[in-house]
Amino acid sequence: MSHAGHILMRVVSNTPRLPQGRVAADNFGRTVRRVFPTLDADSVDYLWELTASASTQPTGTILVFSTGAAQEAQRLSRQSFRVAPRIITPTVLRLVTNIDGAVFIEPTGVCHSIGAILDGLATEKGDSSRGSRYNSALRYVNSSQYPCLAVVVSEDGWIDLLPAQ
Repeated sequence: MSHAGHILMRVVSNTPRLPQGRVAADNFGRTVRRVFPTLDADSVDYLWELTASASTQPTGTILVFSTGAAQEAQRLSRQSFRVAPRIITPTVLRLVTNIDGAVFIEPTGVCHSIGAILDGLATEKGDSSRGSRYNSALRYVNSSQYPCLAVVVSEDGWIDLLPAQ
């Protein structure tokens, strides 16, 4: 439902939703500092820059910021594309998020894997109306042995921050 070009409500899988804007920088910063308390302000700002870039992806994507990105890239090597570890730029991120799957990035901005299929134990926190991207990320962060934060950008524009609990 819209009025004068503004979306007032969406219905996805028979579930009404109010429109949700892009993730706010201050909310993102608080979440990142809670998950990665030793991260400096410049690193938090850089992760925000990457997240803002990913949030423009029209087909949806998942970013996984994890202290165990290198180990997880190795563990998930049969279901992802490992890359030579290097700082990922927002421009390159926009290109690699065209590939379906998650992008594994250290909190320092170093990318280790793209196109990863996430695994994890089923959880009661799942929501069948939210789709596979959201639920896969939720299962992954709830099962991760490393501090991590998944940023889920859905095709309908819904954006979620899923920190490991």
